[in-house]
Amino acid sequence: MRVTILILLFLVKSQAQTSALHIADSLFAVGKYSQAIKMYNTSNIPSANIGNAYKIIGNYDAAILAYKDVIKQDSTLYNIQFDLAKLYADTKNYDAAKQLFLKLIDVDYKNPNYHYQLGKVHQNLNDEFSAQSRFFSTYELDNYHQNALFELSKYHLKKAHFDTALKYANKGLEVYASNKSLLSLKGQSLLFKDNYVEALKTFQHLYNLNETTDFVNTKLSLCYRYNSNYEKAIEHLKLVINNNSTDVNLLYKLAFLYEENKDYINAAKYQEVALKLQDVSLDMQYSKLAYYYNRQKKHKQALEIYKKALNESPNNEVINFYIVTTKLEYYKDLEPKIKVIENFKKQFPDSKFTIFLNNKVSALKSEAFLKE
Repeated sequence: MRVTILILLFLVKSQAQTSALHIADSLFAVGKYSQAIKMYNTSNIPSANIGNAYKIIGNYDAAILAYKDVIKQDSTLYNIQFDLAKLYADTKNYDAAKQLFLKLIDVDYKNPNYHYQLGKVHQNLNDEFSAQSRFFSTYELDNYHQNALFELSKYHLKKAHFDTALKYANKGLEVYASNKSLLSLKGQSLLFKDNYVEALKTFQHLYNLNETTDFVNTKLSLCYRYNSNYEKAIEHLKLVINNNSTDVNLLYKLAFLYEENKDYINAAKYQEVALKLQDVSLDMQYSKLAYYYNRQKKHKQALEIYKKALNESPNNEVINFYIVTTKLEYYKDLEPKIKVIENFKKQFPDSKFTIFLNNKVSALKSEAFLKE
C-alpha cells in the first residue's frame, strides 16, 4: 500500500513538473522570459531555454549556470555547448571559450562555425596569426562564409595585399551582392590599386544601399575626382562637410576641387571659410586664396591677401615672388614693374627666381622699345 502511494505521488509530481515545463516553453515562445524562468524553476527539469531566457534578459551568469546544468545531464548536447562557448566569449571569458571551442572542434572538425568562433576568440586574445588560421579553415569548409570572408579580406587589406583582399571580398559578393562590409573592403582595395572606375561602381552600389555615411561620401568624392567628374566630387564632399562644418581640411579639399573645376569664385569662398576657422600659420593658405583671385583677374584683391600672407611669414621668398608676379599683371606702366623686380632682387639676391626675373625685365624693355 505504501509503495503504491509513493508511486502515485511520484507520478503526480512528474506530471506536475512536465506540465510546468510545457507552460514554461509556451511562455518562452511568446517572449515572456522572466515568467518562463519562474515556471522552469518550479519544474526542476533542466532546459536549454532557461539559459536562453537568462541570456536574452541579460543575466549572463545565470545563463551560464543553466547551460552547465543541461550539459551535466547530457554531455552530447553540442549545440548547448556551442551556445555556452559563445556566451563565454561574449562575457570576455576567452580562456574558457577557447577550451570549449577546441573541444567542439575535436568532436566535429568539419563544422565551419566552430573554427570561425574560435578565430574571433583568438582575435580578442590579440593572436592574429591563430585567428587568421581559423578564419581560413572556416573558408576551406565553407567557401561562402560571409563573416570569415570579411575577416580574411580585412586582414589582407590592412597588410596591403590588395589582390588577395579583393579575392575574398569578391568571393562573398558572388552569393550576397549587397553585403555592405564586403563592398566597403572591395572599394577600398580598388582605390589602393588606383582602379577608380571599378571603385566608383562599388561605392555607388554601397550608396544605393542607403549607406550614405561620411566614409562612403568621402570615397565617392575621391572616385569622382579621379574620373574627372568634379561636379559629383563636389556634391559628395559637401555632404560630408554638412556633418563636419568646422573641419578645415575638408574645406581646403573642397576649395581644391573647385580649383580643379576652374571655379575660382567658389574656390576662394571656401578657402576664406577655412582660413577663418584655422588658428595656425596661414601663409601658404593665404597664398592659395590670392592665387584664386589672380585667376579671376582680381589682382588688387590678390595683393591684399598676399599682404596677410606676409604678415604670417614676412621673409617668405615664394610669397614675395608671387607678389611681384601679381604686380606685373596689375601695373600698367613699365617703370613700376621694373622697380618691383629690382626691389625683390635686393631683398633676395640669391633667389632661385633671379634668372626668370632678369628675363622678364628684358622682355618688358623690349616690349617698351617696340611700342616706341
